[in-house]
Amino acid sequence: MTISFNSVTDPEAIFPFVTDGAAVCINPLNWHTDSTPAELRFRDDTATVSVDPTHHVLVVKGLDADKYPVSPLIQDICKKGNLHSYDIQFYTGSIRENARKRAYFVIDHN
Repeated sequence: MTISFNSVTDPEAIFPFVTDGAAVCINPLNWHTDSTPAELRFRDDTATVSVDPTHHVLVVKGLDADKYPVSPLIQDICKKGNLHSYDIQFYTGSIRENARKRAYFVIDHN
């Protein structure tokens, strides 16, 4: 099993290599697997992130795709609006907090 994130500003920007065969998608900001939106604050921008249950990707609304260009490493195979290069930066704080809570729960309840 592989766990990965693929954020896009629009499903048209999906990178099939990452999403093909995806069985589930979870929003790392609110830990929902449905389309419940969550607020993303990154740099000076605020956006809304929600799960697209059809394509199993994270759709980020409110970011200017020109401000978040595709990485030069994958620009030949990814469309404008694919935010895969920013996934770790977008969600690190939330993932870290979730891991901290889980570790605390395990330590506190054993």
